[in-house]
Amino acid sequence: MKRKPFCLLLCTLICCIFLPGCSHEENQEFSLNGELNQLPTPTTYTDEEAAIQTADFRDHVVASYQEIQVLAEDETSYEAGRALAQEIKDQYGKRIEELSLLDFNEMSRTSLDEYMTEFTALTTKIREAKDALTLD
Repeated sequence: MKRKPFCLLLCTLICCIFLPGCSHEENQEFSLNGELNQLPTPTTYTDEEAAIQTADFRDHVVASYQEIQVLAEDETSYEAGRALAQEIKDQYGKRIEELSLLDFNEMSRTSLDEYMTEFTALTTKIREAKDALTLD
């Protein structure tokens, strides 16, 4: 009688050991033998590089603003877009002109980050107006 539980336990143990190795497909995603994919280390920029990036972003904002103003003057543009472009011109036109004259080379990193945040917000508003001008 003692032999039957022992044989059953032995068979179960052998099955548990050998069955996982019987798979023909090897899933690389869950393999512990491969190397782990690591994210690249964050890039740190010098103050000069940050100033250049801020100036480039500003130039993009100014060019986009000028582009929507040209599109708003076109009679074939959608009315809703022309209204948005006029609203942006009224609210942000002078500020964009001020920004176009700034020199970012002597600014602190905190100031540059604040300008980048402002440019991001302006880009969003300008993009909405451009979409409204060209799409209905």
